[in-house]
Amino acid sequence: VTIVTPQISAQLDRRRGLALTSLRFAPHAGAALGSLPHGHFDDIHIQADWYTGDCVFEAPGEHKITDLELGEARIWGADGDTLARARIETPKGPIEKLMRFCGDRPRVEFEVSLDWADLGRGSLRLGHFTLLPDAFDWSKLSLTTHNGGKDPETFALAGQQVDHGVPVSFLVSASHGLGMTEGWAEIGDGATRLRIEVDRSTAPLLGMLTHRCIGGSLFCQFVLSALELDETRKPTALREGPRRYRFAVGAA
Repeated sequence: VTIVTPQISAQLDRRRGLALTSLRFAPHAGAALGSLPHGHFDDIHIQADWYTGDCVFEAPGEHKITDLELGEARIWGADGDTLARARIETPKGPIEKLMRFCGDRPRVEFEVSLDWADLGRGSLRLGHFTLLPDAFDWSKLSLTTHNGGKDPETFALAGQQVDHGVPVSFLVSASHGLGMTEGWAEIGDGATRLRIEVDRSTAPLLGMLTHRCIGGSLFCQFVLSALELDETRKPTALREGPRRYRFAVGAA
C-alpha cells in the first residue's frame, strides 16, 4: 500500500498489519524510517525482519503476540489527511491500529487499541521506529529528551552501544529506559532529524533505544514501552474497555 500526501511518502505492508516499510517526510532527502529484511545484519541475535509502527507483546513461557499479520485494512481520506486502519485478531483479543498521515505537516499520528480482557505478565512495546542506516550520518547521530529535569538532555550516539530493552533476567524484561517526561524525544543527525511524541494523558509511555554498529551497518531503533515485567509487579484491577495508546512521529 502506497500513501502520498504533500508532506509524506509511505509504503505499508498489508500482510504485516500495515507496518511501515518506508516513511519519508518532505524536509528529508529520502526515507528515514522503514523496514530492514531478515539477513540484513551479520549477527544471529538480530536476524529478523524489522519494521516500523508495529506492536509486540511478550510474556514468559508464551508465544510472542504481534500485529504483524494479515488482517482487516482500510485506507481513506479526511480533511486533507490520509487515514489507515488495521484490525488484527490475536489469541488475547484484537489489536486495532489507526494511523493519520497528515497532509499539512510532516507527521504521522498513531492510535493503538488493545481490546484484551487481561494483559497478564509481560512486556508490551509499540512504535518500533527503525532508522534506515543509509539515511543518516552515523558519526553525528544524537538523541535528545527530558528525563525529569527542566532542560532537555542530548546524548551523542557515535561509537556507543545501547540496548535499553535487553532483559536483565527471566523475571525482569528490560534494563533501562528514557522517562520522556515532557512527552517527546528527538533522534537524528544534523540533516535528518525525527521527533517522537507521546500523548501522556492517554498513557505515559517509556522510551527505549537500541543503537549498535554491526558488520558495516547500523541498527538503531526507538521503541515506546507500555508495559514491562519485574518480580515486584502485582495484579491490578482493570478498567473496562480497550486500552489505548497515542503517539506520533514526524520531522523535527
